[in-house]
Amino acid sequence: MEIRLTESIGGIQHKRLTHVLFILLGTLLLRLVYLQVIRGSRYARLSERNRVRQVILPAPRGRIFDRNGVPIADTRPSFTLSVIPTELTDSTLALLARLLNVSEEELRRVVEPVARFPSPVNVKRDLDFATVACIEENRFRLPGVLIRVDPIRS
Repeated sequence: MEIRLTESIGGIQHKRLTHVLFILLGTLLLRLVYLQVIRGSRYARLSERNRVRQVILPAPRGRIFDRNGVPIADTRPSFTLSVIPTELTDSTLALLARLLNVSEEELRRVVEPVARFPSPVNVKRDLDFATVACIEENRFRLPGVLIRVDPIRS
């Protein structure tokens, strides 16, 4: 009699374990459907923003001297404002236009022809330090806006 009792307890435990495993597997499957089917477009958009982008950096240029050792050409830093068109929003363009003292339509004319490319587009070159400081202060409100320091001849 005791043998049958332990066999039936073992069978009940086996059934419970099977039910728990099916519930866990079902929960996992439902979560997978939720993430892939229902929220899939959101995560595709987020991954598109998170991809690696190439940034081309110009080589630094050295000083040029004449035969007497007098410098005839030197290099100075120049601040270049670039934007990544795929990361820009309307509010970003409006704020950037206000900071640069240009019209929003003028910025759109520069950005729209290349709006679907994720590579940076130069908007304005040789910015003064005050403008660079204003843009850097508002960096958190300007996604997709970059400031590069490029060496240029003086």
